[in-house]
Amino acid sequence: NNEFMDNSDFKDTKKMLEAAAISHRQLQTSKPITLRINQMDLIKIKAKAKRNNIPYQTLLGAVVHDFAEDRRELKIK
Repeated sequence: NNEFMDNSDFKDTKKMLEAAAISHRQLQTSKPITLRINQMDLIKIKAKAKRNNIPYQTLLGAVVHDFAEDRRELKIK
């Protein structure tokens, strides 16, 4: 009816939406980690990254992301 309705919960709703926005923003940031990896595996990963003209950390991050999103399977031999 082109009428504005009073929202008595406006402040609570605003706080909830602000908290959700902050949480979403935090989830989109990257977090540094320490990882132990076999020396030969690291050499191979760096070589593959170099062939693709990307930093090896970016390559590792992409692999981890694909695994987390179920786009890559874990195969343990």
